[in-house]
Amino acid sequence: MTSQTAIGSSKVPMVLTFGTTSVGDAAGTLYSNLTSIAGYRAPKGGWVIGYSSNLSGTLLTGTLQFYPTLNGVAMTNSFSNGTVNIGTFGNYERDQAQQGGFQFAEGDVLGLAFNKTGTITPTTRDCNGLLMVLMNNYDY
Repeated sequence: MTSQTAIGSSKVPMVLTFGTTSVGDAAGTLYSNLTSIAGYRAPKGGWVIGYSSNLSGTLLTGTLQFYPTLNGVAMTNSFSNGTVNIGTFGNYERDQAQQGGFQFAEGDVLGLAFNKTGTITPTTRDCNGLLMVLMNNYDY
């Protein structure tokens, strides 16, 4: 009997989606496809390799600063281009990380949250976000 050899990469990129409606004038969390679940449990270890966020329109005042979370706590390493901020000049932002900067382990919960600077107006903007991750040792 011959054995099969895995021919795919052992590092698999995945995109985790988040969102919320009517971003208020306060820090908050983006949710998975259910508003009662604020993160995804990792089936394998890996790295956060990038993220992006998008609002349904521009802000008149204030700035939202987005960041990935690990088990409910902000990941503290810096991204290559600084932070992801949405202010009064646009309605989207993105950034990429270096592979080793934001590592997570199997079973960790990954999320996406935001802080605010100034007064956020209007408070009727909806928001979505993507967290790009690279799973390690994930055979397929």
